[in-house]
Amino acid sequence: MNNPIPTRLAALRAAMKQHGVAAVLVPSADPHLSEYLPAHWSAREWLSGFDGSAGTLIVGREQAGLWTDSRYFAQAEQQLAGSGIALMKLRVPHTPEHLEWLRQQLHEGDVLAVAGDSGGRRSTGELAGVSVRTDDLPGMIWSDRPALPQAPVVEHEPRYACIARAEQIRPLAQGDAQARRHPPPAVQPRRHAWLTNLRGSDSRVQPGVPRPLAGAGGRPRNAVPVAASDVLAALPPY
Repeated sequence: MNNPIPTRLAALRAAMKQHGVAAVLVPSADPHLSEYLPAHWSAREWLSGFDGSAGTLIVGREQAGLWTDSRYFAQAEQQLAGSGIALMKLRVPHTPEHLEWLRQQLHEGDVLAVAGDSGGRRSTGELAGVSVRTDDLPGMIWSDRPALPQAPVVEHEPRYACIARAEQIRPLAQGDAQARRHPPPAVQPRRHAWLTNLRGSDSRVQPGVPRPLAGAGGRPRNAVPVAASDVLAALPPY
């Protein structure tokens, strides 16, 4: 069976050259840093062939590496074979961390790309002289990429909910002192599910809805797609 990974890496490098990008960072993350990712945000797996739950892929002009921890060394070695991607064993002597590797590979004026909706901007750290752009280059070449999650959002019935939706949201809506001190820039799916008494099925392993409320200054702002927004608007504030 032919390994599709070298062809995908070649396509990514062609896109990098077209957009003036020296390296692409592909983390294991979605916009909410979920542990279990919907298929839409599985670009690291698609580009590398490694399907472990933890890993960071970096593709440079000529070299590529995948960083993962000791739980996945044997699996990654097998799945990366023949891909052109080096296994970088985290927390092993003489293996550079991904930021150190980037510092070695990139030069002043180079551009590093990381998809803005993957949470990977947090993984770039301080790279002196390097420009970081939120270009989703893997998404540009992934022609059959799974769609954004749109599984049904259902109401967690009052008889099962411990606290009424209105009681949970009121402190944020009123912008109380605690919320003003710690405004939530983006509520994680499980927190969203708890706040709104809604449950989703976008993930096979947890009932959160990966379409969060976003808050500013302690006030929640509805940032969920239309399907979930309609459900929330139609529900009584019990």
